[in-house]
Amino acid sequence: MVAKTGFWFAPDCSRVLWARDNGSDRRCELWELFKTPTEFVWRDVSEQFRAYGFAGYLGALRVQGWTVSQQPNAHTRDLVETPHIPYPSMMLAGGAADSDGWRYMAGMVSNPSADMVGMSRAAEYRIARAAVSVSDLSDLHGCLTLPGSVPDGFDVDDFSDGGEFDDEPEPVTREIAEVPPVVDDTTRVVRVSTAVIPAGIACKDLDVFKAYGRRPRAFRDSRGRRVAYVAFDATGGVIAYRDYYQPDNVADTAIADYMAAHNLIKVA
Repeated sequence: MVAKTGFWFAPDCSRVLWARDNGSDRRCELWELFKTPTEFVWRDVSEQFRAYGFAGYLGALRVQGWTVSQQPNAHTRDLVETPHIPYPSMMLAGGAADSDGWRYMAGMVSNPSADMVGMSRAAEYRIARAAVSVSDLSDLHGCLTLPGSVPDGFDVDDFSDGGEFDDEPEPVTREIAEVPPVVDDTTRVVRVSTAVIPAGIACKDLDVFKAYGRRPRAFRDSRGRRVAYVAFDATGGVIAYRDYYQPDNVADTAIADYMAAHNLIKVA
């Protein structure tokens, strides 16, 4: 069964989508994150999946190599910690109003008349990039840019450099490719070692994480317990499991998707 509701990342991380399963193709939602010189913009791009069906479209993305940070719907308990990327909580909840500093702009359609050309505008959420906390950008490392285009020494504080989109991105009209795209050879692969967190030790006190600038990403098992943490930088990384961890489909799938999205490879 294809995971549906969640954040979807392209293989080269050049695109980020939010998909929300509302039970029918007519009610399901698809939003895409854009970066302009001054703002982050989530735009309703639901028209992209109309010709394929919601499940069919997301299934095709999976075949192309897209990965998903799966989230439950608004009526169930969170089983996966949300990625550290900028987003309005109202969008995740399926609402349509200003949220967390984000401005909501309703979509509109005007029919042509003798005096006016017909036009349409998709709904959007917008926020100034300066208003977004640095901690909310850590999982956008290398995203919304092309593989190999992130300069050496890239830091999340310098996220404004490179990979810019026009202030008003053109409407997305791309069709789903029939074959999976090939990831650029310049994409950097990061090797990740494993560790065990002893009982009674807090994640923040674990020595193996102190070498990395970013806060470890936590993963929950099917019982809702935080059982694993991943931290990495450009030179390497570590995945640490609680000493009581047992193989779990929810945690294992989420970890595998996260590692694939960030080109992380586990080594012995």
